[in-house]
Order: sequence, then C-alpha cells, then structure tokens
Amino acid sequence: MIFRKRSRKSKGGLDLKKTKDRALDPKAQIEALAGKPEAQLIAVANSDAPDAVRTAAIAQLRYSPELLALAQNHERGRVQQSARKRLGELLQEEQISLSQLQSDVPDRQLWMTLASHSVRAGQHLLQDLTEPADYLHLAIYGATIDVRQAAAEKLHTRDELEQLCQAAQGRDKTVYRLAKSRLDEFKIEDARQAEREAEGHAICNKLRQLSRVPEDPLYAAKLDKLEQDWRAIAEALPVELHTLYQEVLSACQAPLLAQAQARAEEQAQQAQREQMQNKLHVAVEQAEAVLRSLYGTDEAALNDDSFSARIQQLQQTLVSIESLPEAELAPLKRHIHNAERLLAHLREHGSLPSLTQALEESSDDESAHEQSILKEALRASRQLRHPLPETVSAAQALLDQRQASAKAERRARDKQLRELEQLIRRGLAAANGGRVRQARGIHRASLEQRAAAGDLPNHISAQLEKLDAAIERLSDWHEFAVTPKKHELIEQMQGLVDSPMAPEDLARKIHELQDDWKQLSKGVPHADEQLWQEFQAASEKAFAPCREFFDAQAKEREANQAHRDRLIEQLQTYVDGYDWDNPDWKQVENTFRQARQEWRQYWPVPRQAAKTQQARFEPLMDQLHDKLSEAYERHKAAKEQLIAQAQQLTEETNLETAITSAKTLQARWKTIGKTRPRDDSRLWKSFRRHCDAIFARRQEQYAAADQARQEQLDQAKEIIARLEALLA
Repeated sequence: MIFRKRSRKSKGGLDLKKTKDRALDPKAQIEALAGKPEAQLIAVANSDAPDAVRTAAIAQLRYSPELLALAQNHERGRVQQSARKRLGELLQEEQISLSQLQSDVPDRQLWMTLASHSVRAGQHLLQDLTEPADYLHLAIYGATIDVRQAAAEKLHTRDELEQLCQAAQGRDKTVYRLAKSRLDEFKIEDARQAEREAEGHAICNKLRQLSRVPEDPLYAAKLDKLEQDWRAIAEALPVELHTLYQEVLSACQAPLLAQAQARAEEQAQQAQREQMQNKLHVAVEQAEAVLRSLYGTDEAALNDDSFSARIQQLQQTLVSIESLPEAELAPLKRHIHNAERLLAHLREHGSLPSLTQALEESSDDESAHEQSILKEALRASRQLRHPLPETVSAAQALLDQRQASAKAERRARDKQLRELEQLIRRGLAAANGGRVRQARGIHRASLEQRAAAGDLPNHISAQLEKLDAAIERLSDWHEFAVTPKKHELIEQMQGLVDSPMAPEDLARKIHELQDDWKQLSKGVPHADEQLWQEFQAASEKAFAPCREFFDAQAKEREANQAHRDRLIEQLQTYVDGYDWDNPDWKQVENTFRQARQEWRQYWPVPRQAAKTQQARFEPLMDQLHDKLSEAYERHKAAKEQLIAQAQQLTEETNLETAITSAKTLQARWKTIGKTRPRDDSRLWKSFRRHCDAIFARRQEQYAAADQARQEQLDQAKEIIARLEALLA
C-alpha cells in the first residue's frame, strides 16, 4: 500500500497537477516511508509500487514471517533479493541468529542461501558445514563472491568441480575460473598418471630385457637404477602393473641370487682359507722357533722327546691345511724338513756349540771333516730370519774363516803347481838343448819344489819323471872330473838366485852347496880362482833374500815386542780407568777376547823379552777374568729371579696380564747379559719352558677362535643351503 501525503495550496488555491506528480515520484514515496508502521511497510513491499520503493520499504522491516515470505516466495526477483539482503543485514547486526533462521526455514539449501547474505553468518556457516553437497550449493548459490569462493575452495572431487564449473559458467567468472583451474589440475594429474603408467610399463619392459642378459657387467647397477625408478612412481600405479613388475623383477633377481649364493660360497671358502692361512702363519713361526731352539740347545736336550713332539705337531698342522696352494705351504714344509734333518744330525754329531768348538780345536787334517759336519748343521739356518741366533752366527763366522783359509791354501798350491810345471818345461827344454848347467840347475830347483809340494797330480809326476830321465841321459855322457863338478856346483848355486824357496830352505841349500864345494876342493893342489870367484858371486846373490828375510824376522820380533808392550799399557789403562760401577759386560768380554787374540797375533818376539812380557800381561787378564766371573754370577742370579717370576705368571688367571708380563720378562732377560755357557743354556731352557706354557694358553684361545670361525662357516653354509632351496 502506498501512502500519499496531502498537499495544501496557499491562499492562491490548490495545484492539483503538482500534487499528483509529487505522489507518483518514487523518491517522494521513499521519503514518505519514514516512520511508517511495520504493517504499512509490509503492505508497500507487497504492493505494485516501483521496485525502488518496495526495496526501501523492505530495508526498514524487522525480522518477521512476512520478511521470510518475501525472501522465499516472492515472484519478483528484485523484491526477493531485497528481502534476502535485509535478512543478511539482520544476521550481520545479530538481531537474529543463524540457528533461529535455520529453525524458521526448514529447507536446508534455502537456509544456507539466505544465511550467505551475511558475511559473519556465511563465515560461521562454512566453519560448521562438513558435507561436500553443502559446499557445492553455497559455491553456486551463495549471495557473496567471498562465500561462493570460500565454498568452492572446499570442493576437491572431480565430480563436484565439474558440477560447479557447469553451474558457474556464464554466471560467476571467479568461481568458474577456480573450478576450471582445479579441473585442469585433475587433467594434468591424469596426464601425469598416464605418463607414470607408461613409465611403469617401460620399466617392466626394460627389466624383461635385462633378465635376458645376466652376463652384462652393469647388470646389478642397471637393476638397481630400474628399481629406484619404480619406487619413485610405485604408489600411483595400479595393482595389475605392480603384479607385472613383481614377475619381471623376480626374473631379474634370479641371476643376482645365484651370484649372491656364489659370493656366499666364495666368502665361506675365503674365511676357511684365511683360517688356514692364520694357522699356517702360526705354524711357520713355531717351526722357526724349533729351529732356533735346536741351534741353541745342548746334547742333553737334543735327546729329549720334546723336539720330536713339536715337529709332529707341526706335521699335523700341515695335514690340516694341505688344501692351501703348494707355494704357500712350501715355507712350512721346508722348515719341518729342516727341523727333522737338523735334529737327526745334531743327535748324531752333537750340539752346534760343541761342533763349533770341535772345528776350532781341529787340526788341518781333521778340519775338512769337521767343516762338512758343521756346514750340514748350518744348512737350515739359511731359512731363518735375521737376527740369527748367536750360536749360528759364531759357527758361521768360524766356518767362513776356515773356508777362506782353505781357499787361500788351494790358491797357493795351484800357484806352486803352475810354477813347478813351468820349471819342468824349462828343464826339459834345457836338457834337450844340451845345456847341462842350466838343466841341472833347473832340475835341482824342481826337486826342491817337488819336496815342498807334497803329493803331486799324476800328470805333473809324469813330467817330473821325464825330466829325471833327461837329466840322467845328460849325465851319462858328461864327464865327472872336478872341473865339471865345480861347474855343476856353480850352476846349482846360480840356480838358487831368485829361488822361490823359503828363506830357511834356501839358506840351508846354499850351505850344502858350499860344503860340497869345500869337500870337492879337498886334495886339489890349487883351486881354480876364476871358478871360485864365480861360485862365490853366485852364493852372495843367492843368499841375498835370506839375509833380507833374517833381517825382516829380527825386525818383526822387535815390532811384535813393541806391539805387546803397547797392548800391556792399553790393558793396564783399561783396567785402571774403566767405570766398573756402570760396566758394559759385553764390551768387557769382547775386550778380554780381543786382548787374548792380539797377544797371540803378535808372535814371535825376542826370546829374552817373552817371559818378562808374559809376567806383566797375565795378571791383567786375570783381573778381567775375575770381574767377568763376578758379573756372570750376578747375571745368573738375575736370570734365576726372572725364571721364578715367569713360573708365577703360569698361575696368573688374567691371560692378557700374564702375556704382557711375560713379554716384559723376556725383554728384561735380553738386557741382563750372558752367564757362563754351561749355565746360559740351562737357564734359558727353564725360562723358555715357563714362557711357552703362558703362550700355550693363548694358543688355546686361538683354537677357540678357530672353532668360532668354523661355526660361522657352518652358518654360512646353512644360509647357502637355504638360498639353494629357495631357488630350487
């Protein structure tokens, strides 16, 4: 209903036209609505007044059934929208609540549509809703763009977005673009899914192809790469593709399982090989220890069964590791063979120290035999690592010295025989040429060298017989008158000039010729002066080397006397000035030995000085000997103390502590110094027995470790058996 205000004209009268125009003016009608009661506002809203007037009337309405009716059922869209806008304002101003509106509007979708006209109510509504259908309705029919867009943001399924896109097309660009963008993401994801499935099929094809070439050197790497590629896309792939992948993957993994089985077998074999190599290493060290012990032991210990037992144990170890390559077993076999051979040799001939002493005391005739025995005993020492035992070093040094001497003697004899052969050739040439004096002189010289050479080779003896026969034939036709005899003596004397004979032998030979000359000159009325001068001149020339030799001998005796005097003075200074509070007994022992050796070296000396020097030298040596004896006794006591400590360590429960302490005792043993030879071997044997007992306990631990490794090997074999069962 439209209320019209009456217009009164002033005195001049009523202007009907103007009043009518004012009544029809919408603006005037809207202004006339101010202060109207609710019923009149509702009547205007339901009248046929202009939409602007009706909208203005609705904007002043309070919440009522009539306002709800206008918002729900009015045929004119603008009036309906105005009513709904008014409801939104009332909701925004909290004049009505969302729950109140819901109770008054049974239609849920209409209730949501009406509520969306309020920003506050729309926000609460979106927070409370949970059904996608409600979000879809608000995205399509929400009153504000914010509500529609917020509702659209909560739609995620493809079907919902397609409905929203279809409903919003041409009506709501913002919501349409949002829905279209979401659908495009689905399409992109579809394309990606198609790509993933294609990639999954490609991976399966590559796996199928790879399974046909297990010999490919990059087989494992390629398989690993394909598995990584599959895992990257596996979650999005369908079940049937997973099934296909598992089939081709199993086909590819079969060669790897076979390789794994082969590797497991190889590892088991390697573990067994390492175990045997460890046993081999220990056995080689034990075998070398046996050899070292044999070289340092005495005769009594050689006949003990302990060495045979140790060698037998090594042979058993060798049998247990005989599957190792022959090249690796060779050192152990060589040590065992050498130990057996050395033990038998020493049992037959005596300990190495006794063999060394026997060679040192042997004569020239016995030396070769003693050398061969000692050389055979030292054969096994070539396989030992340095440093060698002291007994071996001492024996080898003595053997080298004797062999060097023998070699020098052989060279001297070879030279002597060569000179004799040359002399024989010259004598035969002189005899065949009729040179009597020269032939006889050479013959005499050959006789002298023949006597000095001893036993001669057969070919040289035959040549000498030829020379003797030639000289005899030459003598048959030579006259035996005095003059020829003197010529012969002259020739013999001249033959002694530059003779290689020893000076003593040469002097004796010269005296013999001089005696022959005197004997020949007896009864002769007058000796031929010319022949005598010739004989005397030859005698002087022949004796010249003898004179030089005897002069040199005298000088040598005087030099030796001077050397001995200096040695006595040095020894006196050493004894008086040595720091006996901090002695180096090995150096003292070497000094004692060296002094004795040099004293013997400086011989001969003048006969009158020998006893005097000996009386000064021996007391000094006695002082050194006494000090060494005292040191030997102290060393003996110290070693006996270490033996007692080693015996206590055999009862130590902590094996590591016992081994560490035993090694410490062994190190201290080396620092103590020597004792007398007869004590040193006995003390060392006792000390070594206790140390061996300690280390034997560690060997038992090694055996336990070997057993553990064997158990691991058995477990590996069991795993291999399981793998074979799985592959069968």
